[in-house]
Amino acid sequence: MSAKEMGTSDHHNRPHEETIEIKELLKVLLQSQAKLAEAQAQQADIQRQMLEQAKSQENIQNQMLEVLKSNSAGNKQQ
Repeated sequence: MSAKEMGTSDHHNRPHEETIEIKELLKVLLQSQAKLAEAQAQQADIQRQMLEQAKSQENIQNQMLEVLKSNSAGNKQQ
């Protein structure tokens, strides 16, 4: 007896197939979210490094400014 003869159809099997498809889609979604989280962590690390470099450069510029001020004050005394 075929499925049609028994009064059932292929539709009976579809919920199971849809469940499998949803599970696959969720798996892909979770993998994508994990990759995104990893990329965001890398971006945050790069931004932290850039901030450290900017602070270091600011310190160097402040030191240079102090040297210039010191030299300028020394030249005025002469």
